[in-house]
This record gives sequence, C-alpha cells and structure tokens, in this order.
Amino acid sequence: MARTCIKTPYRAEWETVNRVVEDVLKEEGFHKKRINEEDCWKKGTGMATAMQFMKIEYTETEAHIYGWIQVGLGDVGGKEQNLDGFVGMVPKKNLKRRMEKLARAIETA
Repeated sequence: MARTCIKTPYRAEWETVNRVVEDVLKEEGFHKKRINEEDCWKKGTGMATAMQFMKIEYTETEAHIYGWIQVGLGDVGGKEQNLDGFVGMVPKKNLKRRMEKLARAIETA
C-alpha cells in the first residue's frame, strides 16, 4: 500500500472527533466506501481526474489520516499512489490540502 500519513493529536472524546471527521469529509465531497474489506472515504469517479481516498484510524490520543490517489474508473482502479512525486500532481496536491484541513479540525475539536 502506497499511502501518505498525517498523524495529529486530539483531546476531545472519540465520538466528537469522529463527528468532526465525518462533517469535514462530507463538506469536501467525500463519501464512505468499503473497498477490499476496508472502510475509507472516496472522492471522485476517475473520469476527469484521479480518485482521492482517505482512511482515518484512531489511537487513544492520535488520529492517523491516510491519503492516496488511484487512477481508474469507478471502483475499477489501478495501483494506489501516495502523495509524493510529480505524476498526478494536481489531485495529490488537492488531497494533501484536504488532509491538512482535516488534521487542523481534529486538533481543535
């Protein structure tokens, strides 16, 4: 799996943090999706630009925000790509910005 990870601390109750995560991701146009037995958030269909994915995992004091893009159509995508490198620069940059926005929202929840 080629994924970029941002780790961010939180102090609020898990339920509050999870609600903030859902609100921010829905506001950004993501929807919940189960792919390969894994719950994640997906944005896009692959028609105009690469699909963007995020997955959030929690520890007792920290949220791990994973992000990656995938080229393909619908649910038939190619290989996961982390957010480094030049190929797919525009969707990678957009997703990285969204991940950072989510991290700020989690920290201030």
